[in-house]
Amino acid sequence: MERGHASKRAHDVAHIIFENGSCTTTDIESLGYKHAPRAVGDLRDAGIEVSKTMEQYVEQPSGAKKRRARYFISGTTDGKVSRHPFSRAFTQVVKVSGHCEVCGALPPLQIDHRVPFEIGGERFPHQAEDFMPLCPSCNRSKSWACEHCPNREVKDIAVCKACMWASPKGYKHVAMQQVREFRGTLYDLDDIRRYDEQRPDVPEVLSEYMQRVDEGTQEPLAEHLRDSSKQSDRIEHGR
Repeated sequence: MERGHASKRAHDVAHIIFENGSCTTTDIESLGYKHAPRAVGDLRDAGIEVSKTMEQYVEQPSGAKKRRARYFISGTTDGKVSRHPFSRAFTQVVKVSGHCEVCGALPPLQIDHRVPFEIGGERFPHQAEDFMPLCPSCNRSKSWACEHCPNREVKDIAVCKACMWASPKGYKHVAMQQVREFRGTLYDLDDIRRYDEQRPDVPEVLSEYMQRVDEGTQEPLAEHLRDSSKQSDRIEHGR
């Protein structure tokens, strides 16, 4: 790992494995890394081959029987290019919008490769357009989706770029599934009150809206937003 730019997370996981011969999901979480597969992914990105077995354990203090992964170092990959750490200035550039690009949540935010590193690698020096700001929740959801996406084996960069997790404002699939996801976060107190009172079924509301557009009884939202933008522009410029 010293050959490249392995992350602190990769170093921490490697240290546990070297000390004990292996480590579990529980061990990794005890270091403060709540998403163990991502931490192990950093290790693989650094050129370390990692194997995994599943085992049953008894969770304390509940006594519940659960399953977890146990990881072993099985070799190294010569010539593997590892991640480069982000500078503080670069991190601030990616986070400049101040909200999660997928759901709109406010800080704390994390920066993530639009196309997973293991598929697209990364340009260095880093380019801001290759990364996106995500809230911790969306970042974990993206990791899980990418880990279980069929494209993880195919490694087609174009498929990744067309995914919601890379291009949330204009995507064609979600982890190669023909679905559309609705993620959002409300902060305005009036909006929160109305949501709590009405508890709308968002997919149903959207479906009804699109039906009205098809019937010609509803103006498409895109046109409404364009008209509003033009009106704001006229007011701003005194026209």
